[in-house]
Amino acid sequence: MTEGYATLFKLFDEYAKLRYDCFLAEFFLNDATHEYVLCFRPTGATREDPRRYACRYLRVKVPEMLSILGAQALTPTITDTLNNELASLKTQLN
Repeated sequence: MTEGYATLFKLFDEYAKLRYDCFLAEFFLNDATHEYVLCFRPTGATREDPRRYACRYLRVKVPEMLSILGAQALTPTITDTLNNELASLKTQLN
C-alpha cells in the first residue's frame, strides 16, 4: 500500500496545512489495533518556542482510511474530527 500510503499522507497533510497551519508529522499503521496513528504539529515554531512541542494525535480505523482512499478525498467524518482537533491545537498556540 505504498502508493495508498502516500495518497493518504498527502490528503491529511494538505488539509492541515491549508486550514490550520499544521503539518502531519507522524503517520503509521498500528497493526495491533488496526488503526492508523496520525500526529499533527504546528508549522513555523522556532527552536526557542516552548509551543514547538504542541501536537495532536488522532487514530483512524483502517476501514475509514480505505474509504478515504477509494474516494481520493477526506470523508465528512474525518474532516469534522480534524476541524475539532486541529482548531483546538491552533487555539492552544495563540
